[in-house]
Amino acid sequence: MNTQITDSIDLGKLGNQIKQYEREWIAISSKSTVVGHGKTYRQALDAAKDQGHSDVVLFKVPPLDYSFAPMM
Repeated sequence: MNTQITDSIDLGKLGNQIKQYEREWIAISSKSTVVGHGKTYRQALDAAKDQGHSDVVLFKVPPLDYSFAPMM
């Protein structure tokens, strides 16, 4: 895993943009922008690669009608 890209991603920058990808996989570039999306992680990754982005972070956008907190 390229930790440099994960350290540079700011999910706050994505803001309301994430709403349109509810329950989908998104590919996020080092500039904190969505560069691909799809129903599967492969679709999101392929869409990002088609745009010339090979180094991305994949994230599954959860349903937005509830919240959760990780257990410590």
